[in-house]
Amino acid sequence: MLGHTALIAAYLATKFPETSTSALLQQLLARSKGEAEIKEKFLFSAFKNSIGRDIWVNIKNLREAMTITPENTKRCQKFEEQMEGHLSNYLGDKSLDKMLETIVKYDDEREIPAELNKFAAAVKPNIEWFENKVAGWEWSEFNNRLDKLTEIIREKEFFTPHVYKRQIIDDNLDGHLEISEQICKSILRRLESREISSTDFQNAMNLWKSKVLPNDAFSSPPRQFGSLVLRWMAHGLFGTFTLGLGNIRLILNEEDHKLLGKYSPLVSYYLPQLFTDVAAVTHGTGKTKMSTERAILSPNSKTTTKLFTTSTHYDSYDDLLHRDRPFNDRSLLLTEISRKVALIHPDALSTGDVRRILEPWIDYSQQQRPEKRLFTEREIAGESEFYLNPERLYFEPSTTEFHMCGICFTPRYEKFEAFMCINEGCDSTHVITNTDELGKRYFDERLSAWRVRVEELLAGETPPRIYRAEEHTAQISEKLDRDDLFSTTELYELMFQDVPMQSLDIGEDTAIEQPPIDILSCTTTMEVGIDIGDLTAVALRTVPPHAANYQQRVGRAGRGAAEVSMALTWVDNSAYAQTFFSQPERLLMHPNEPPRIYLNNQKIKQRHYNALCIQRFFKRLDFIKESLTFQHMESSGRNLLESLGSLDEFLQNDNPHYSAERFIKWLTDIHDQTLPEDKTEFEVLQNASTISDDDVAKLYLKSLRNSIEQWMNLSAKAGGVESD
Repeated sequence: MLGHTALIAAYLATKFPETSTSALLQQLLARSKGEAEIKEKFLFSAFKNSIGRDIWVNIKNLREAMTITPENTKRCQKFEEQMEGHLSNYLGDKSLDKMLETIVKYDDEREIPAELNKFAAAVKPNIEWFENKVAGWEWSEFNNRLDKLTEIIREKEFFTPHVYKRQIIDDNLDGHLEISEQICKSILRRLESREISSTDFQNAMNLWKSKVLPNDAFSSPPRQFGSLVLRWMAHGLFGTFTLGLGNIRLILNEEDHKLLGKYSPLVSYYLPQLFTDVAAVTHGTGKTKMSTERAILSPNSKTTTKLFTTSTHYDSYDDLLHRDRPFNDRSLLLTEISRKVALIHPDALSTGDVRRILEPWIDYSQQQRPEKRLFTEREIAGESEFYLNPERLYFEPSTTEFHMCGICFTPRYEKFEAFMCINEGCDSTHVITNTDELGKRYFDERLSAWRVRVEELLAGETPPRIYRAEEHTAQISEKLDRDDLFSTTELYELMFQDVPMQSLDIGEDTAIEQPPIDILSCTTTMEVGIDIGDLTAVALRTVPPHAANYQQRVGRAGRGAAEVSMALTWVDNSAYAQTFFSQPERLLMHPNEPPRIYLNNQKIKQRHYNALCIQRFFKRLDFIKESLTFQHMESSGRNLLESLGSLDEFLQNDNPHYSAERFIKWLTDIHDQTLPEDKTEFEVLQNASTISDDDVAKLYLKSLRNSIEQWMNLSAKAGGVESD
């Protein structure tokens, strides 16, 4: 997102030039790398990434098409290495002039450079093998990238922002955040004074999205951003709807109003809420259960930004294993939506009545372009999944006064007379306002704090505060590469103490200074033996099990120069926690017995051994510093864990190097000790886990392998939940 911010700032500064911003860009140009060098690196990265992606996709298709044998697997791996060498040879002499020449020639002929298809003699037999198993070798990603590059090469206004973006990111004098802020504040002032019209600004941003952004190293928003937006839209307790901040509504055009008639306001207001936690509709139970809960997916269209993917749907939940499948039958989905609307409508409409109103409108909608349809349809395993299209939604902020259910206090942003409460499980038709005595009391206790923060931000009274939070856990406590000076947790500890660090989070060729960390979310790894300087506050999300644990954790605050500090402990409703809440002195007393550890807990040993196996499997190949990934991982450009992919991608073997099938084979080889390196790996696992008995270690390997196979079978029966 920092890269996108710099790219927007660079584009706006060139699109709406002003004396101060133009002078700022000239200063950047004077103290940064030359424009030609920046252009060359930009184009080189575009060529390398797109061709590399094509190689990965083609090899993946080959692995899926070929018969899995040791000989074929070895040959495929060799073929991949040959193609990576072919890429290096092709890019070896690519200067700026030669890359520009390639783009101009493509613009004239619309053909991939011939030299890219001139393979070495040693590669040709494998190319023929590939063509027999799959089809002709495709350079589709490189073709698409060249197509986009021809547009921005012709139009200077679309290429220049990429040059200035790099200068903004690389600047160490003022800093990229300060420069982006100066430019954006200038644009905002001119929008407020109407020097720049809102129409011109909107048109400019549409051009940025369609012409500039697609050529960025990361042309889509990070999936974490989409996950957060979806969470805030849909969460049943802390979503914008439930907190009284506003609601999402459906965009209806003239034809929509014509087809829906008097029901247009009802559909625009209620239908989007059926895709949130508050009022989701479901069908079936257990493995066959389908739900509209958070089933919102961006369409696959060149004119839209894929903010919402199946990954954002999956990641928006606190519980990573929770995700109900979307409906796979449009007719069934329509029936369940009609049933819900008929239930809350006061006119005693039947499900069939509502369906007859909605069906012609939905049929019309689904015949439009993908970005105009009501539902986004996604093909998976021969079936379709149906999601609500976010391109048809807009957010409507709440007014000062709004209505609420008189029983469960669910907000009502439209007062439809005699309508039943939309909240699942509440059938009340009683409505109150947030100014009534009962409503005001609930509003003041539950919603006011959220509303006040938004109002202060809108009024400019309180500037937004940005806090950086990171995790401090055992999973990131090891060095990714033997040449690394620090592990991830050690880096976080230094940044928590405001020690400046650089990383490659913007892209493989762009290092930036990371902002300091304000909050560390820690497990018990922080309990003993780590110095993170002076702390002013410690918050515990649960009551620790013993006085020694409590004293160690809260004792982190108030050391050294931090004389004034605070320790806050969240006490839930469990009997254990409530005991300490009633008798807090028990946490402050001297421990009456030394801590004990049961070393022969077989379940803990098995879990420890499983964790070691998973870690060794995903770290078995070479670590690539530039992309922050291990070999053959698809670069996310943001963090290692994101590069590992989702559970569904693992179970459905999306990446053959890091798939469930490959993991099972890896476990089997170590169990059988087929090769010398397998025996060595077996010994490494034993030493790291302190398990000396070979039979026990083999039993653990077999148990883990069986568990993964069961997961694969469950995923196959459920139809899979692939992630983008």
